[in-house]
Amino acid sequence: MEIGILGWCWTPQFLLTALRLESETHSAPCLTEIPRPDVAAHFGDPAALNTGIACRVQVPDAPNWVRLVAEVDGEVQTLVEIPVDGTLEVSTGAVSTYAEWLVLCEPYLFSQPAPPPIDPPQDPPLVSILLPAHESPLFYLHRSIISVLRQRHPSWELRICCDASTDPELRSYLERYEQGDPRIKTRFLPVAGGTSHAFNTGLSDAAGRYIIPLVPGDELHPAALLETALFLEEQPETGLLYSDEDQIDDEGHRSSPLFKPAFDPDLLLVFNYIGHPIAIRKDLMERVGGYRTECDGARDWDLLLRVSEIAGASSIRHLPKPLYHARGRRDSGAMLDVPACRKVLEDHMTRTKRAGSVQEGLFPGSMRLSLKPASVCRTAVIYRSEDGVHQLQAIRRTRSAALEGYELTADTLRRVCCSESRVTT
Repeated sequence: MEIGILGWCWTPQFLLTALRLESETHSAPCLTEIPRPDVAAHFGDPAALNTGIACRVQVPDAPNWVRLVAEVDGEVQTLVEIPVDGTLEVSTGAVSTYAEWLVLCEPYLFSQPAPPPIDPPQDPPLVSILLPAHESPLFYLHRSIISVLRQRHPSWELRICCDASTDPELRSYLERYEQGDPRIKTRFLPVAGGTSHAFNTGLSDAAGRYIIPLVPGDELHPAALLETALFLEEQPETGLLYSDEDQIDDEGHRSSPLFKPAFDPDLLLVFNYIGHPIAIRKDLMERVGGYRTECDGARDWDLLLRVSEIAGASSIRHLPKPLYHARGRRDSGAMLDVPACRKVLEDHMTRTKRAGSVQEGLFPGSMRLSLKPASVCRTAVIYRSEDGVHQLQAIRRTRSAALEGYELTADTLRRVCCSESRVTT
């Protein structure tokens, strides 16, 4: 079970740092500095503006208490202890259509009983999850790591690459997780190289057969790796697998589902509709060279286009289940920008030897690709000879004025079709 707290914490006399929410068995860092203009107005002090906090912590089935603790002038102190009587009231509020869908189709949500166990694959492939860490708040990094630890599929490794973060608590925080689970491996880079560089560093260290990139703050569904492993066991020729996703807020509420179609190479040229999660075969990802740092503004789109060029449409599959929860707030620099998108598509056209122009699309993150036809463009006209004069009149209304030098007469059309019995060009 999990308890979430949303509120504010401020005192003008002391400096509060390292806020954490603790239960009898677990603890988790709090998200701080959330704007609370109502608190600042109440106290009449602008210093109380960014005093909002949010946190979610695991608790036993029958918890006695949860505590909010912090470092006050260098000493750890309990700010408040909240008793829990074991009967938690759940606020239902307004129920959205997607929430109703989740209740009907996902019986293993937070407030639902655990599902019956599913037998794991006989030879489960090791999956390497790549998680960069830089300046994201510990709360978001914690949520991503917890979502991996909750996976019902045990054959995974989590490769965390710390990109020269300036957060003094980050190293000790990650080292505690690494010591607690041998499947978690952390690498600390002395010089910051960007998110793409962090992903590529994790890729070089990964031992898994498949690679799953995870953005800090985003969360995997508890069944994400198991569903992926079962799918790959049935279709081992898959080079890239993607599934559906939705958004999650700081309190764990899911919304804005993105149900995706089967792989469509033309649609991928308009915008990155695949998004997350993706599981890419490691040898295929190494073959394309991983992420490109020069495409950081659209790095995921660039990677998918380069993988699709090599893997082909037949090895790209879609798993129609929402197995990824994207954080609404993005601090990773993964959002698309127009110059990066333009470069991604122009590079794709160069690699595929196609000519055309790239323009900004109708909505943010989309582009419009206008391809130029080849110098020799032949048009096929298909018709039935028994249509006679009526078919001739229809063809005359088209822009084609001749068929291989034949004069467009009823006799000519009948002779061409009957004698050759083929599509006339």
